[in-house]
Amino acid sequence: MSRNRKFYDIKFPITREDDSQGFYLDMNRNRYEAIRSCITHLIFTPTGQRLRKPKFGSNLVKMLFMPNDNLTHSDIKEELNSSIKLHIPMVDIKSVEGRTDESGRGYIVNIKYGVNEGNFEVNDSIDITI
Repeated sequence: MSRNRKFYDIKFPITREDDSQGFYLDMNRNRYEAIRSCITHLIFTPTGQRLRKPKFGSNLVKMLFMPNDNLTHSDIKEELNSSIKLHIPMVDIKSVEGRTDESGRGYIVNIKYGVNEGNFEVNDSIDITI
């Protein structure tokens, strides 16, 4: 058991898979996992819900019951793009793209982003199903 490992913060969505480290919740093991968790946490937190940070979050929850059409899809993309740029400035959004899922009832958003690390940039992406 390695007690010298560095952990960043709690993984989001909150899970508990491995108890070998002695933690009650799963932890992010590197900075990039922490940034991914932070983006996911921001997206799924309704604006105004976080105590002492009323502007934190996104309005994605309000869009859940809107029509599944191109206008709503563009609103979702704009909301995610602006929320991430406002609250997580270290993340450079490359693209926010969406597509209707196989059933035709849901919408899958792919967020491609980069994190600047001095002389190089680390790129990643997240798929969010709405």
